[in-house]
Amino acid sequence: MSKELPDTIIIKKYSSRRLYDTHNKRFISMSRLGKMIREDQNVEIIDKESGEDITKNILTQIIMEEEKENRDVLPVDLLHQLIRGGSSMYKDALENFLAKGTKTLHKAQKARDNVESSLFKLHRNKPTNVKESETDELEQIKARLAELEANLGRED
Repeated sequence: MSKELPDTIIIKKYSSRRLYDTHNKRFISMSRLGKMIREDQNVEIIDKESGEDITKNILTQIIMEEEKENRDVLPVDLLHQLIRGGSSMYKDALENFLAKGTKTLHKAQKARDNVESSLFKLHRNKPTNVKESETDELEQIKARLAELEANLGRED
């Protein structure tokens, strides 16, 4: 029986820079924290000594670590504009842009999941006397789905 995860997991950061996952009661690495977030887990990171919420700082560190690994998370032009404009000038616009982009991505992923589910049901329930034209149509749908997934992969 697996433990049900809470909406938000509290991570405590110790002065030794170690991160402690309070839900699973263990220390975790920065890369493990990034993986948790990529798996849709929300986290709140608290400095153990001061009690301060340092979530933004740590999430930014994760992004910067991914940049070091050549994942090209943020375009150079965006970084230039953020530095030129200062944090307050672009903060609202950037948050709005990223929130809309995230919603769009989640909608696309749900749509893809629904299409995959429908295709699976169609395939599973396919009668043995399916006409060749229906099989061709199914193959075209599968090809289109693969193309959409490839496009989503480029946007990540």
